[in-house]
Amino acid sequence: MKHFIITIVCIVCAAFGILALAELTTAQGEMPPAPPAGPDLAERVRADRNLTTFSSALRAADLEPLLKSRGPFTVFAPDNAAFAKLPAGALEDLLKPENKKKLARTIKLHLLGGKHPASNFKAGKYRTEEGGKVRISSDKGVVCYGDAKVIAADIDASNGVLHVIDTVIVPD
Repeated sequence: MKHFIITIVCIVCAAFGILALAELTTAQGEMPPAPPAGPDLAERVRADRNLTTFSSALRAADLEPLLKSRGPFTVFAPDNAAFAKLPAGALEDLLKPENKKKLARTIKLHLLGGKHPASNFKAGKYRTEEGGKVRISSDKGVVCYGDAKVIAADIDASNGVLHVIDTVIVPD
């Protein structure tokens, strides 16, 4: 009797598993793509103690959801020292609620669509998520993003890649 009950429970569990799998299929009978594995760009930024200022700016501009989306994106994240190089009061001014649009525009200057490892960059201008273009150069393994130097490259994320830079790019 005990084995009979266990067998029935196993059959019921298997049936529910098949039904759940059937609900996941699309109209064409294909499985939907699995979500990418691993931490996303927002999680990578949040976890890096050298990017706490950039992480705070992402939240203040309500752009963290963008870096959690499917992407892919390439993020050039200024480290804390880069923000410290800004003129006195500039960061505090950007973080004010009334300057949210300006902050979002500044952050989007640091984002490119697509996943671009540092080794793949060719010298030229690239379109940012802000809509403008930024000059990228690579010389003897050193990648520069505008006036910023990449100081840590190719931090992989489920929805793109992160490069840490030493200077904040500000809109004209």
